[in-house]
Amino acid sequence: MFMENNHILAFLLIYLSIASFTCLILAFRKAKITAFILVLIALVALTATSVLGAMINPEQNYLQFLLSEILAKNPRMVAALGLGLMTGALWLSFLFSQKAQRTITQILLAISLLGTTGAALAFVVKDHFRNQLKAKMIENGFEMEEIATFSGLPIRVAVDENDNAYVSLDAYDSGDQFGTIEKVSLQDNGKYKKETVAHSSALFRPYGLAARDGKLYVSRSGNIIRAQGGGFVYEDAGAVTELRDLNEDGFFEYYHDIVQLPGTRGPGTQHQNNGIVFSEDGALYITNALSSDEAIAEHPLEGALLRASPDFKRVEIVATGLRNPFGIAIGLGGEVFVTDNDITRGDPGDELNHIIPGEHYGHPYAFGKETSHNKNFMAPLHVSPKQSNLLGLASLDHPSFSDELRRSLLMVNVSHDSIYRLQLVKDGKTFRVEKMTTFAKINRPLDVAVSPKGTIFMVSRFGQRLYRVTKSK
Repeated sequence: MFMENNHILAFLLIYLSIASFTCLILAFRKAKITAFILVLIALVALTATSVLGAMINPEQNYLQFLLSEILAKNPRMVAALGLGLMTGALWLSFLFSQKAQRTITQILLAISLLGTTGAALAFVVKDHFRNQLKAKMIENGFEMEEIATFSGLPIRVAVDENDNAYVSLDAYDSGDQFGTIEKVSLQDNGKYKKETVAHSSALFRPYGLAARDGKLYVSRSGNIIRAQGGGFVYEDAGAVTELRDLNEDGFFEYYHDIVQLPGTRGPGTQHQNNGIVFSEDGALYITNALSSDEAIAEHPLEGALLRASPDFKRVEIVATGLRNPFGIAIGLGGEVFVTDNDITRGDPGDELNHIIPGEHYGHPYAFGKETSHNKNFMAPLHVSPKQSNLLGLASLDHPSFSDELRRSLLMVNVSHDSIYRLQLVKDGKTFRVEKMTTFAKINRPLDVAVSPKGTIFMVSRFGQRLYRVTKSK
């Protein structure tokens, strides 16, 4: 959206400052009870705006924050301040109006002040405090606890053999692009410790994350564009990178690309190589998106599920016809499943697909439920309703769970603030969804992972939290 919380607050700060000044002048010109009530309303609104601004930015002085945004010439902030000045200028016009001293005029001004401020602050409060809501478990038989909060926006979670959780975060700050991986581990005193184990501009857009044998694997991408002969040429800027902690000090300082990929390229620069997962034999499965919304693939590895051999020397295409596959899980006896984001036009719904080697999953020739009616393509297991966004995916195929749970996938729908449990049943060479229930309600979840010990971890992007889920005792 154009105006975010800080921009709305900046608009109100300028607008209410001018309105408060105007009200004070009007009150001193002719002392009337309505004029002083108007002054009180304006000052209370100005105070409330400043307090809310300090709450949203607790780590820095709010006025200093606004000044830094202005000096940085943030276009959205400049527009917000300009809007505040123009709106406030209307109040200044009342200083030259004889009608401004009338009681009815001052009542109307009070209503306008309350309406503008109230609507803007209500939006900010709802949006901000929604991100602070605690998650609520729905599925019986499980317990959940919040184990970490983050200053940045988390995007992926992976778990190692010891139930240590790794969370990748990315940021774009004043022109600096960088990514971070935080480790969250349970200590002997029963508390959780959070520490930074990797931080680099090379980790920007860490859209896939896996932990295996003491190493971390990050699916990441840059964006290298070369101009040649009046056109653009995109270099392969995607990779799966192996990170190692060579000196065992808790920080992963060794980086090595094990798979080279197309990565981010126009026109759909949000698309790239995304989720990764290891199979039992050590092969690495990689979801790789198209560079466009609806066009055909321009690179042989685009819009496909890829498989890198255990030694990472060979990369093969497993299946095609995908658009922007994001989540990936292996379960139900070694089967591979992915979530795939739909096209913009018509909002046909995101897909959950069971991957069968050699099959085509429809894109860009058929979308969502259309794919189910075309025998040339593999039909999705599930198509989400409109206004959905299916992302993270995990399998509950673990010996600690019941047979019903072991036949289930956990699937994130960030738009619904939900993580769903889909119980599958065999149907020919593929599966069908036998039952779909809400497993958990979390503010803007993005990813879910199940550890080798059967512990479930869920990450909220805008809530900036990590949750740990275990079976009830």
